[in-house]
Amino acid sequence: MPDLSVELLHSMQPESPADSVLWMGQPRGLEEFKQMMRDDQRLIYQFEIERAYGMYS
Repeated sequence: MPDLSVELLHSMQPESPADSVLWMGQPRGLEEFKQMMRDDQRLIYQFEIERAYGMYS
């Protein structure tokens, strides 16, 4: 799952180099960042939207 975290951060930080991410204000190598995600047991949930409710203008 840490690969999804890298993919998410790269999509949010398009200016960051491919071999690192900016995490908590510091540039982190990919392996270091992935290990941090494993240590924190972070998860990413991905949902498919089937319908949306609300008022349209």
